[in-house]
Amino acid sequence: MRTKRAKDPVAPTISKAERLARRKKLVRLVERLPEATATLQAGHQHMSLEVRGKRFGWMLDDHQGDGRLALNCKGPAGANKMLVRAEPELFHLPRYLWHRGWIGAWLDIGKVDWSAVDAVLTDAYRLTAPRALVAQMNAV
Repeated sequence: MRTKRAKDPVAPTISKAERLARRKKLVRLVERLPEATATLQAGHQHMSLEVRGKRFGWMLDDHQGDGRLALNCKGPAGANKMLVRAEPELFHLPRYLWHRGWIGAWLDIGKVDWSAVDAVLTDAYRLTAPRALVAQMNAV
């Protein structure tokens, strides 16, 4: 039988309304990318971020009982460690995927730098989307 992990004692606490608002903000960022979707998964707790059926990220809400709201997405080689060193309060190395270059961003901190989150999300999309869609995005 699986047990829930203890919540991170230093995890920031945001209201349920703010949690929902931040989820909606992330969905708006995803939906502005050509043919990208944010699909609810796992009992409507997590969202799979995809383009043409290929996943480029996850929005995780209380993943394995950690109490956190986070974005985990693909990243260029070495970028994840650089971002964590530069902004450790926003970025983290996501469990299970950091060694593949994935980047984690906390979305439950006091003030989220949405421009940094958008840049990471856009890079993940560019690494995953077909060249024609990336070219379409660049043309705008």
